Amino acid sequence: MQLRWHYTPNIPYAIHQVIRGKIASLQELKTIYGVKDLYELTEILLIDQYNEVLLCNHSSRQN
Repeated sequence: MQLRWHYTPNIPYAIHQVIRGKIASLQELKTIYGVKDLYELTEILLIDQYNEVLLCNHSSRQN
């Protein structure tokens, strides 16, 4: 079975990631944060996800 990922065609991917990661709501992105903030929040999310993968890989090697 092949997985087909679905994306939000009307919402930019960076906004989707920040909302999905529960870092900020759409309302916060519209009213409080600017574009620079969006990309900084996206970077935080990506680094956290990368570190989580590293930790999982390290843990699986230990077992």
